[in-house]
Amino acid sequence: MLSGKFCLFSHKNKQHQRYFQFLPDGQIRDIGGTGHDNERFWELEDQKLKLYSKSEQLTAVFECCYEEVGHSYWEGLHQETIPLEIRIYDSRPDLFDYLTKYTCRYLIDYGALIVGKHTYGIPQLIDYDHGGQVIIGDYCSIGHNVQFITANHDLELITTYPFKSLEVFYTDESLQMTDDHILKSPTRVGNDVWIGNNAQIMAGVTIGDGAVIGAGALVTKDVEPYAVVGGNPAKVIRYRIADPIFRAQMLEIAW
Repeated sequence: MLSGKFCLFSHKNKQHQRYFQFLPDGQIRDIGGTGHDNERFWELEDQKLKLYSKSEQLTAVFECCYEEVGHSYWEGLHQETIPLEIRIYDSRPDLFDYLTKYTCRYLIDYGALIVGKHTYGIPQLIDYDHGGQVIIGDYCSIGHNVQFITANHDLELITTYPFKSLEVFYTDESLQMTDDHILKSPTRVGNDVWIGNNAQIMAGVTIGDGAVIGAGALVTKDVEPYAVVGGNPAKVIRYRIADPIFRAQMLEIAW
C-alpha cells in the first residue's frame, strides 16, 4: 500500500519538514537531506503507519485521515506527545506543495480552473462565479499576484454597476434582469509558459506554448508561442526562439 511512495513529513505546525521515501525493505530513504535518526524504518500494521528510529525503537504512530487518488494525509504523535503529519504521494514531483493543483484546489473543484501537470503558483481568478474558466497547461510557472479576469461588466446595460450580482444587499426580490457580466470563451495558457508577478490576463485570451509574460503586463490579446511580451497593453518584445521554423518544430515535438 505504501511501499515506494514519497512523503512530506513535518510537525503539525509545519516546522521540521523533511522529504523521504518508503522503501520496500522497510527502510526510509531521505530526499534532499540527511533526515533524522528518529525516522529510519517504517511499517504498516492494522491500518496504522509506524515509524522507528535507527535503533528500531517505535517513535511515532499515524492514522490515515483521508485518501484520494495519488495522495493520502496522515496524522500522528511522536512518542505520544508531539503532533505530527505526513502527506504521502505516488510520485516524487507531487511533494512540491506549491503546485497549482494544491494551492487552487477550490477553483478546480468549482470548475473554474483546469490545470496541467507540474504547473505551480497561485493564480487569482476574478469574477469566476459568473461562469468564466481558465485552462492552464503543463510545466507553467505562475508568479505572485497574477490575475485572470474571467468575466467583464456588461457595457450594453444602462449601468455598469453590477446590481444583479449584488442584489442580496439591496432587496429581498430577484431583479428581473440578466447577468450583469459578459463571458468570452475560456482563457487558455499553453505549456511551459512563465507569467511574471502582478500580470493581468484578460478574458478569452490564448497564450501559446513557451511564451513569457513580463511582470506587470496587461495581456489583452492572444500571445504567440515562444513570444516574450510586456507592458500595458502587452506587446511583443522578442521571441525566445527567433527562427519561426524552429518555433514550429518545437511545437511539433515538445508537447
